[in-house]
Amino acid sequence: MTPGLQPDELAGRPRIIVVALALVLVSAATPAAIGSDVGPSHVHEAPLVDVEGGPGEEFGSAVAVEGDTVVVGSGTPSTGPPGEAQVFTRDQPGVWTETTELVPRSGNRSSAYGMDIALSGDTAIVGDPGAEPGGLRHAGAVHVFERGPDGSWDHQARLTAADGRAGDALGWSLALEGRRALAGAIGDTNANGHSAGSVYGFSANETGAWSQDAKILASSGSPEDNFGATVALDGSVGLASNSMTHGLGAGRVSVLEARTDGNWTEVDQLLDGGGDRLVSADVLAIDDRTVLVASPGAEGFHVFTETAPGDWSESRFVTSEAGFLLFGWSIALENGTAVVGTNPGGRIGTASNAPGSAFVYERNATGGWDSVERLRSLTPLPQERFGWSVGIDRGTIVVGEPHDANANGQRAGGAWVLRPVASP
Repeated sequence: MTPGLQPDELAGRPRIIVVALALVLVSAATPAAIGSDVGPSHVHEAPLVDVEGGPGEEFGSAVAVEGDTVVVGSGTPSTGPPGEAQVFTRDQPGVWTETTELVPRSGNRSSAYGMDIALSGDTAIVGDPGAEPGGLRHAGAVHVFERGPDGSWDHQARLTAADGRAGDALGWSLALEGRRALAGAIGDTNANGHSAGSVYGFSANETGAWSQDAKILASSGSPEDNFGATVALDGSVGLASNSMTHGLGAGRVSVLEARTDGNWTEVDQLLDGGGDRLVSADVLAIDDRTVLVASPGAEGFHVFTETAPGDWSESRFVTSEAGFLLFGWSIALENGTAVVGTNPGGRIGTASNAPGSAFVYERNATGGWDSVERLRSLTPLPQERFGWSVGIDRGTIVVGEPHDANANGQRAGGAWVLRPVASP
């Protein structure tokens, strides 16, 4: 299945490595308790909007957070202007600055640039599944950026598949940890069939040069699987799932292990407690040998743990919040805290114009997961899709709302930063 992407367009954008925006302070909203069913543990710290944004940008389609840095993307698989990826930094509690736009050295970006992003330390990667390397329509690419000692970001590399073809859509999904990255190519046609999909492994050597290490196929893949629709990474363990192309009951999650030679091996497939394939597997998160798998419509999320090296089993299924549609649209995990987004997040019967929500879960002493908080926009508007994307690091949560209407226009989009109540 080739996504409906459009050719790269410059639309008059500057052809430079990084556009350093004028420093614009994004003032925090007055801290206010989030609407919560149990009791607030986070407060709104600041809204993030693109200072040069415009109507229909859908800023907030993807978010990534680490420490005092957030990257927000606006790529969409549709006709439109080139996508974007903006960097924000927290200068002091409650004050975030939009400092840099991550732009490829050539300037070439499709409308899908920024559909997925990943951040690790001083490295950021930005997917562009609509890119046309070598004239191959929608073959896709992944762009690597590095932050220098002075805080500026430099475009280091454009990663493409060694065997790339038109329609591969490399960069549809991304995961990054340290000098290792995974990128999904959901449209790749290979030994498993047309648009069976694949995942590419990339890494950087000691000099910082990036190269392709491996191409990974599902061990029992099928045509139209779109394997690589979502990827996740934790140390040497990777995850990759297919999309819901085959409908409910066909969810596939492969557990991947990085070898010392840089190649990857599929070591397991995640099955439900009855030994069957998952109902579906659209979004993934992994941290400290715990895996969460969710899908809109699955009415909850699966929790898997590694019981022995390379052997994973389902430890429990956590039921979703009662009455909320499309729970599990997005998911993020840090230690024992999970953030699960909904889209549009309204209760059954009101979903068409709901603003959206995200829920915070905490792992308890017995290994269960308790719902502790419902997150919502401080300025909720109908159909803003708060919860479309989520991220968490060191307790700071970032939630994208790509259809938010604000000073930049209708569906200009944005994101919210929420910090723990205990933070200064």
